[in-house]
Amino acid sequence: MTACFHLRVNKQWKRIPCGHARINTELEEIVPETCSRSDNIIYVFDKNYEVSILDRSDWIANNVVLNDEVVCFTDGSRHGHTGRTGASVFIESHNIKQVVPLGHYATVFQAEVYAIRIYVLYLCDEVNASIAICSGSQAALKALAVAKTTSQLVLETMKALRSFNI
Repeated sequence: MTACFHLRVNKQWKRIPCGHARINTELEEIVPETCSRSDNIIYVFDKNYEVSILDRSDWIANNVVLNDEVVCFTDGSRHGHTGRTGASVFIESHNIKQVVPLGHYATVFQAEVYAIRIYVLYLCDEVNASIAICSGSQAALKALAVAKTTSQLVLETMKALRSFNI
């Protein structure tokens, strides 16, 4: 059954109604959670953006200079008492402020990545502009910097960032 599950996750399982293929049906009956959507490992090499992670000392000493035409600040967080998660975006040059509630099930990492995705959706028509995204989440930035991802949300955000006309 483990092999069946791995083949299904990687979208290599062939559905035929006979023989050993019945393992798939048994798996769905015994462990219904295996029917839910799952992420896959995906590689993205052709990026037209770069990720820079600065040291805390640069921010404290005010050594950060952003000469970009568009500067965006993103944040994702979870409220301690309610357990609700949200993403927020502030685009200084366009005076856009957006807060999106994400409910109880999203993680802070997902909220951080989703905030970057919101930003990209707002500014998808920017042409030949120098753009800076300021995020406090190293995890989100590193996830967008590497070539390998297992998160569908990170993949969609990577694709959205690549869609910029820069």
